[in-house]
Amino acid sequence: MCLEILDRAGVPLNASEPWSLHVHNEKLWDRIIEHRQLGLAQGYMDGWWDCDPIDEMPTRLLSINVLSTLSPSPALAGHVVKSKALNRQTKSRAARKAKYHYNIGNDLYTQMLIQN
Repeated sequence: MCLEILDRAGVPLNASEPWSLHVHNEKLWDRIIEHRQLGLAQGYMDGWWDCDPIDEMPTRLLSINVLSTLSPSPALAGHVVKSKALNRQTKSRAARKAKYHYNIGNDLYTQMLIQN
């Protein structure tokens, strides 16, 4: 499925074109199916793929309407079910994590400003 989307966007895989997607970890495909754009971004951050220059490949992907290129199929339905089953994130869990990470108070920021 991912390879079909890349092909429709004109993005080759592990080729010589500058906008070619070079995959270093085959788990990337499952991550993209499970987390969509976030999975693609996280995969890049983790070094699972690269592309030089980095802006050309996503621009080509954005130039097509990916959702319109997907036709309903048992395989797609299976991926959706797998994604929903494996995603442990809920709204309440996301809220707890956000509160934990972002409500740290001003002391840290004060210290950072004083240090600089």
